[in-house]
Amino acid sequence: LDAEGTLNTNLKAVILPAAHAELTHVEAVAPTCFEEGNIEYWYCEACGYAWLDAEGTLNTNLKAVILPAAHAELTHVEAVAPTCFEEGNIEYWTCEACGYAWLDAEGTLNTNLKAVILPAAHAELTHVAAVAPTCTEQGNIEYWYCEACGYAWLDAEGVLSTNLLAVILPEAGHVAGEPAVENGYLVTRCEVCGEILESIEIQPGIPDLGIEPGYYADGALCAIDNDTATIKLVSKMDATFVDFRVLFPVVSADKYYVTSEDAAVIQQIVNGEVVTVDGTNETGTLWKYFGANVEDGYNQVFHIVITDKETGIDYTYTVNVEFAHGPACTGVEPGWSANAALTGFVEGAENVINVVSKSGMSEVDFRLLGMAKGSYAEILSGDANVIQWVESENAYVNVTDDAPELETNTQWKYFKSFKADGSEQSYEIAVYFIDGSYEVFTVNVTFVD
Repeated sequence: LDAEGTLNTNLKAVILPAAHAELTHVEAVAPTCFEEGNIEYWYCEACGYAWLDAEGTLNTNLKAVILPAAHAELTHVEAVAPTCFEEGNIEYWTCEACGYAWLDAEGTLNTNLKAVILPAAHAELTHVAAVAPTCTEQGNIEYWYCEACGYAWLDAEGVLSTNLLAVILPEAGHVAGEPAVENGYLVTRCEVCGEILESIEIQPGIPDLGIEPGYYADGALCAIDNDTATIKLVSKMDATFVDFRVLFPVVSADKYYVTSEDAAVIQQIVNGEVVTVDGTNETGTLWKYFGANVEDGYNQVFHIVITDKETGIDYTYTVNVEFAHGPACTGVEPGWSANAALTGFVEGAENVINVVSKSGMSEVDFRLLGMAKGSYAEILSGDANVIQWVESENAYVNVTDDAPELETNTQWKYFKSFKADGSEQSYEIAVYFIDGSYEVFTVNVTFVD
């Protein structure tokens, strides 16, 4: 062991076994989402070897002690559909430790928390076309509408917001037109939609329509329906011509005049002749005569217009002329003096007839007659004043016991009523037929001032 050779040893004793310097202890470090960790180990700085124990007996290596970086257990987030006002998301997995997200449970398909968000959005917007308002109904401008939330937009993309009140166009309201006559009423209609805005009866206080057989006394009234302004006039049996005039019984020609577009106009002349009226003498008179010829048909229809001179209002009446060529009705004629007009048979009352005087008349004459020649034997009355028109004298005379020849058994017997006996009078007149049967008619006479 010395140079002098004094300290003896041997070759085994002089050998120093191989040994690591002091081992460095490395504590265990848990890995994070993005940094590696390691298990506990011991490390020789001289040679770089590592052991699992402090004595250095359990050898390892520096790779084996490394714990790779890893995310904790990923949290599954289910897909949520977005609503009109709240965001939704696709399905994803997230790490609560670091906040990263993945599209798969294994964490291989990386994403981010912005990419998984589905923005709030309205469902498909329903297009509502523009509708123009009417007189009574609202309209709307064009807009788009979300049925889910009830919101509205002015564009299909849902960018220009509005509301369901703002898109409404209020109803326009009616536009009143000029009043016009319709079926006896002065009617104001809307110029836009035609709805009736006002309807005023245009015949207040005016008696119902009347009619007179004309100068030839060749027909008689058989029916009047004032609700429909329709008149039925029947000729005498086998007559070939009927003349008549339509009138309001209580007003003057100063207020009304009569025209017709389809009835032939005639005018009585003082000397008893009847001539066709031309453009020079067809005056606007309330007492205009119209004529019908059988050659134009047994049944004819005419429209007579009575016009109010002050208002321009027209009253249109329909006259049905029937030429009798077989059994016909029993009718009534105002008499020779032409001082009254018939206003129709009383509805719901059998054989009841109304006769109205012209304004200011003190007496009224009329005759009840049968229209079918040879069917009637006699016309009698126990309470009406009987008169007889005597053509040769151009006047009428009262029938008396002194003149029995005037009260003939005729179907054309005249009767007379005097205002002095009362403003309203009623008579019963019996019509006897050749077969022995008879009918009793009630004639109501009204005098008007």
